[in-house]
Amino acid sequence: MSPAARSRNPCRYFGTRTHASTLSELTVDACAERDHHTREDDRATHPASATAHRTADITYIALAVGFVYVALIMDAWSRRIVSFAMSRRIDARLTLAALEAAIALRQPPPGCVHHGDRGSQYAAEKYRGRLREAKLVGSMGRRGNPYDNAMMESLMKTLKVEGVYPVEFDTAEDVAEQLPAFIDKYNARRLHSSLGYLSPEQYEKQHPRPPVKDAA
Repeated sequence: MSPAARSRNPCRYFGTRTHASTLSELTVDACAERDHHTREDDRATHPASATAHRTADITYIALAVGFVYVALIMDAWSRRIVSFAMSRRIDARLTLAALEAAIALRQPPPGCVHHGDRGSQYAAEKYRGRLREAKLVGSMGRRGNPYDNAMMESLMKTLKVEGVYPVEFDTAEDVAEQLPAFIDKYNARRLHSSLGYLSPEQYEKQHPRPPVKDAA
């Protein structure tokens, strides 16, 4: 597809088991931090965040020409990948599509901490507004501290080594076909030492999730 033809067509976003169309443009304002806690705040203010905590990040996948960007959301309690979205553009519509899919599929309880980095895609006003609407507690990493999102960094490394580097993707459609299979395999079979060497699906089946305290 030529650049001119692509510009006439809306970006497509894909969530696990769902498809979301393009959303309106999103803006970022300077007061983003007022609606977000830092990871350090989470530990002190929301002790239930260990069992009600989602973490999010973005990566890119090289194509024959250009890149496609992928936003993922993980349930930090079970290490399960709960949703994803992808686009040829890296903007807040991408992260919001992943968030909408995660809310629809998992229905996180009020007070659930949703952690991302300080990128504009997570600081966008409509992204923050959607978190408030869903009664989720927005969280951002501390400046200069990559370890705050180490869980997602580890996931992205696994995705690249096992799901991306061994494959040559010509188009975004190729990624859209292959990525769900990687996610299904990861959730069903990837063992985690932090989970007692269980996969995310096994851990969720064997361990009932404790109730979550309200964000207020």
